[in-house]
Amino acid sequence: LNEDSATTIIGIVERTQQPWMSNDTVENSTFVPGYMPYGNSSRYLVRTEPGRRDEVIAQVEKALSDSNASRIIGKIRTMEDVRQEAYAGDRAMAIILGVVIVALLTITALGIVGMASFWVAQRTRQIGTRRALGASKRDILRYFQTENFIITTFGLLVGAVLAYAFSLWMMQSYQSPRLPWYYVPIGFLCLWGLGQLAVLGPALRASRVPPAVATRSV
Repeated sequence: LNEDSATTIIGIVERTQQPWMSNDTVENSTFVPGYMPYGNSSRYLVRTEPGRRDEVIAQVEKALSDSNASRIIGKIRTMEDVRQEAYAGDRAMAIILGVVIVALLTITALGIVGMASFWVAQRTRQIGTRRALGASKRDILRYFQTENFIITTFGLLVGAVLAYAFSLWMMQSYQSPRLPWYYVPIGFLCLWGLGQLAVLGPALRASRVPPAVATRSV
C-alpha cells in the first residue's frame, strides 16, 4: 500500500484473533488479498454460516477430492481447534499457577490455625484472668481476631511493597505490563478474609474457656 495506489475497503472486521495475548496491534491491522505459495501445498480458510460448519467441512473435502483425484487432503481444523491449540500452553500455565496459589493459600490458612491454637494454649491463664475481670466471650473472640488482623495487615503492606518493586523490575527488564492497581486491594481483601476465617476456630475455643478452669491452669 502506498500513496500512488488506490485501495477499496470492502468491510470491517468486528472481532479478530491474534497469536499474542498482550498485544494491541490487532486493532491496527488490514487484510490484504494475495497469493503466498506454501511449497507444493495450499491452505484454505472457509467461512461458514452458523450451524453449518460440519456440513460445509464435508462439502469442501468432497469438492477438493473431485477437483483433483491425486490430491492429498491434510488435517481439516476448525478455528475453535486452532484457538485451543494456540492457547494450550497459556491455559496449562494458568491452571498450574492456580493450583499453586490454592496450595499456598491452604498452607497459609493451616499455618494461621496452628499459630492461633498455640497462642490460645499459651495464654490460657491470661484468658481466664480477662474472663474473671468481666471480659465476655465476644471480647475474647474480638481480641484474637483483631490481633490476627493487625499481623496480617503488616504482612500485606510488606508484600504490597515487594509486589510493586518486582513489577517495576519486570517492566524495566522485560517490558512487561504494569501491575494493575486493583490487584493489591483485591489481594488485601482476600487475605484479610482468609486470616479471619482461619483464626475463627481457635478464637472460638478461647472464648469458651471458663474463668475458673483458666485460673487453675499453669
